[in-house]
Amino acid sequence: MLERLGALGRTAGAIMTPDPVTIRETATLREAAEVMARRRLKRLPVVDAVGGLAGMVSRVDLLRTAAAGLARNDPVPREMTLAGDAPLSSAMRRDAPTVRTDTPLPEVFQAVIATRLNRAIVVDESGRPVGLVTDAELLERVTPALRESALRSLVRRLPFGLGGQDPAAHARGRTAAEVMSADVAIAREDVRLAEAIAAMLRGGHKVLAVTSADGRLVGIVDRADLLHGLVAAVSARAAPPRGRPPTARRPASATLSP
Repeated sequence: MLERLGALGRTAGAIMTPDPVTIRETATLREAAEVMARRRLKRLPVVDAVGGLAGMVSRVDLLRTAAAGLARNDPVPREMTLAGDAPLSSAMRRDAPTVRTDTPLPEVFQAVIATRLNRAIVVDESGRPVGLVTDAELLERVTPALRESALRSLVRRLPFGLGGQDPAAHARGRTAAEVMSADVAIAREDVRLAEAIAAMLRGGHKVLAVTSADGRLVGIVDRADLLHGLVAAVSARAAPPRGRPPTARRPASATLSP
């Protein structure tokens, strides 16, 4: 794949995103969080007073800072004014992509590409999460002969088929149970956002399977959902009572591309 890219002879400037969203280095952490949550950005370039690149802030940077501050009850979460005590259910999405342990491989592919998460939770017959299938793991489990077709399906979110061929001939597994990873992070819907963030970062996970009190899957969250949940919860609390005009806020020091 890298050899093909090199043969194209194109440069980074030819494929870059022009006029990226940036934020001033003097902006508050809350302003950075709001911009990233609203624009669903993983990373945000930080610029100085003259527009020069000063650094980069990532979604993980903000989540780690918020979680650490909330755990220590130090000034950081108060500066960010993010609501880490809101329940995880306030940030989760209920349309979690799921497959059963006996789901055939082509259907697993379809579930993985169904959302931007590029993942599917594997549940047992009772609806309890038992594993996780990611796009990267699917690519690792198909033979080189099928890998290009699988990659095209994942990148372009196109239906994936084996052309009537036996899955066992081109993949190390026929069902979700045979290609999944058992390393799935789970959190109950009633835990605090701060606890969920800490658990996600501690294990290096990108998604959390959210369960009810009896352990059944009720939703899923990724890092973008958690950051959005932190911002949305405090925004809801800051909303003025009905009939009272809102208090003017200083605008975020961000440069937004059209």
